[in-house]
Amino acid sequence: MEHENLHITASGDGSVAAQRIGEVHVHPPGRRPAPWPHLVGAVPLRADDYRTRTETARLAAALAAGGAVLTGLPGSGKTQLAAEHARSGLQDGTLDAVVWITATGAAAVTDGYTRAGVELLGAERADAAAEFRAWLVPRRQERPCRWLIVLDDVTDPNDLRGLLPPPHPHGRTLITTRLRDAALTASHRPGVEIGPFTPDEAADQLARALARHHRVEPAEQLRALAAELGHLPLALSQAAVYLVQEHLGAAAYRERLAARADLAPYYLPDDQPHTVAAALALAVERATGPARELLLLAALLDPNGIPDTVLTARPVLDHLGTDQVDRAAHAVRTLHRLGLVRHSPETPHQAVRVHQLVQHAARALAEPGAHARVAADALLADWPAVETDPVHAQALRASTTALIGHAEPALYRDGAHPLLLRQGISTVRAEQRADARAHFVRYAETAHRLLGPEHRDTLNARYYREIWAGPGRIDATELAAVLADQTRLLGADHRDTLRTRAILVDLRTSVDPTRQLEDLLGLLTAQIDAFGHADRDGLDTLRRIAALLDGAPFLRAELIEVVRELLAYWEEDLGADDPEVRAVREALDRLGGGTERDSAADADLAELTEVLRAQEQRFGPGDRSALRTRRSIVLVLVRSGRYPQALDAIARLLADETAALGPDHVDSFDTHLLHSFCVELQEGPDAGRAVLEGLLPRLRRVFGPDHPRTFETRRTIGGSIGDAGRRGEAVAALAELLLDLLPALGPDHPVTAQTFADLAAQHEAIGDLREWAARAAAEGDPARAAAELAALRGAEGDPAVPRAALAAVLGALTESLGPDHALLAEVREHLEFWRADC
Repeated sequence: MEHENLHITASGDGSVAAQRIGEVHVHPPGRRPAPWPHLVGAVPLRADDYRTRTETARLAAALAAGGAVLTGLPGSGKTQLAAEHARSGLQDGTLDAVVWITATGAAAVTDGYTRAGVELLGAERADAAAEFRAWLVPRRQERPCRWLIVLDDVTDPNDLRGLLPPPHPHGRTLITTRLRDAALTASHRPGVEIGPFTPDEAADQLARALARHHRVEPAEQLRALAAELGHLPLALSQAAVYLVQEHLGAAAYRERLAARADLAPYYLPDDQPHTVAAALALAVERATGPARELLLLAALLDPNGIPDTVLTARPVLDHLGTDQVDRAAHAVRTLHRLGLVRHSPETPHQAVRVHQLVQHAARALAEPGAHARVAADALLADWPAVETDPVHAQALRASTTALIGHAEPALYRDGAHPLLLRQGISTVRAEQRADARAHFVRYAETAHRLLGPEHRDTLNARYYREIWAGPGRIDATELAAVLADQTRLLGADHRDTLRTRAILVDLRTSVDPTRQLEDLLGLLTAQIDAFGHADRDGLDTLRRIAALLDGAPFLRAELIEVVRELLAYWEEDLGADDPEVRAVREALDRLGGGTERDSAADADLAELTEVLRAQEQRFGPGDRSALRTRRSIVLVLVRSGRYPQALDAIARLLADETAALGPDHVDSFDTHLLHSFCVELQEGPDAGRAVLEGLLPRLRRVFGPDHPRTFETRRTIGGSIGDAGRRGEAVAALAELLLDLLPALGPDHPVTAQTFADLAAQHEAIGDLREWAARAAAEGDPARAAAELAALRGAEGDPAVPRAALAAVLGALTESLGPDHALLAEVREHLEFWRADC
């Protein structure tokens, strides 16, 4: 039977048409396009503890303008933020179509476009990707589609070559990546960076996650744990699950974390594909060549900011096998592009920041000790001989502290690395005395443990532990033991032995009698006010004052008659034959001759001269240790009252230090300060202050106006104004100093605290003058009352000057610290002092 041929056509609406033709072609019906709104792909599940963040609004604003590249560390919440935007757009009707593609490569992106073409356009699979890309090009449409394409977790910009959607008035493209790569961003697709949670957000996130399992942990433990995890959302989420699975407290978790235990939970929450450690390890492995080496170095340093100049220092270039700084700088920029560090050249002293969990992942790639010596060499190479920039010095100290924490044993391989000593000395110079003491104690203990008790560096560490112990805390017995061991092990003429010998002599003359005298006089005043002149505790304090004057001839002339007058009260009440009264009288009588005191000074000078001769013979007259011994000789001369000899020795020392070390060396400034002290003792406070005022411009030039050394000199100048009797002027000078000190060093810095103490001392001195003037007026002695009043008025000067200066300090403190800070009450009290009726 012969049949007529039919041509059968199937349309998209399901109808079928036929016509007679010469042969038969059968076309299956095409796929109907999906109705809107429609999702292509799988949007990740919403995390149980998802929270809106500040980046949410920034992302929405960028997408409203056309698109965004959402960058951040693995685990920072990029995917969750993108997924939340996609879900909300479909739910609230602001999006018609969402295409979600996990962009692990070009093939994955093309597959995603193919699926979108099939589902949204009903296209044949073979042509779907091309048709979908053509559909993305803007054109007139009766009903334009409002689409969002999410390319999640892009790891290589080259994977998107030729595949990026074009700008579209109704379409948006969102890329998530850990990369900071300019190839991904455009004018219609700006970068939006997502960082870790804030400390408050992170602690709250942990608390909420634990609360779902009826667990409550101390708030301070949660904050500490969050900080140790770098506030990274993925790390916090997995830590909470681990705490629940293991029935573990936050404190115990932190102990395991410090021990570097495996803290991955058995089951990951919210369909997370990787542990945080695995996710970061995958990211870190992308760094190769010089970038990898720099990352391994940065992993040992301060995560909050590493100076550019450390990572491009000569030891780093040698490690990379190059002479070109640009190569190291390019490696830093590569790490920045890979999202493994943040490089901010505009803050050169804290230019490179690394998340601590990235550091942890990097340290797992190689034994930290292999890179620790390079990092230590680089820090030391970048450390200036004179620290003129406090921010730079602090950044170097912070990185050194981190390096010690990560790889301490490596720093004692083949002896203690010089960086360890430099760290301690820099901490002392920054007036961080407690931190310096802790560092040197650890230095000595670790050297003893790793190098043995007889190693030269262990002896050195013991020496520095003692000399930087702090005022009144130096153990001369232990220092003598160090000297004995150095003599036995290194020899009597070794540099270290001679230095320790000189310091021991120096200790016998370096106690600050002025400060001791102030303390004792304050104690005596309180004892007399409370118990009168018959009190034996007060008499003992008077004896101590007399003994102190025996070793401080420069204080003697001013105070010896005061002590004699006070002793007369006790003689009247207790009798001249009382043993304690007689002891004070004998101490006062000894002050007249001074033979015993001079003999002790001569012995010290002889020993120091012998040390100096040995140092100059072995190391030359320009050797730094020899110059320091000469400064010790000056101190002995000053303490024994031989001011002309001391001033002559200082002049020669300054000339030799300038020739050997340069005019701006830190030792030279120490000698200048000693010079001002000696001039003050010889010629009075005004002369000493003139020396300091002449030195101040050089301090500002070399160290900077905000350096602690510069501020300390200004504080000394303010005090010397008060010592000259101009107390009101001193108050104004110290108040003006505080206006500069507070914003530069803060209210808790030791120089700030001492300045406030000096301010209180000036007011106390004026208060005493006011009290004496009031007593004289009450006793009815017109001549004495007039004299006391004149002395008071001379000390106070114009009250408007200190009043205005203190008012400025009060305003600045209120603005910077808030109205309730404790220091404000102190300043208000000082201000009220000048408003009172004088």
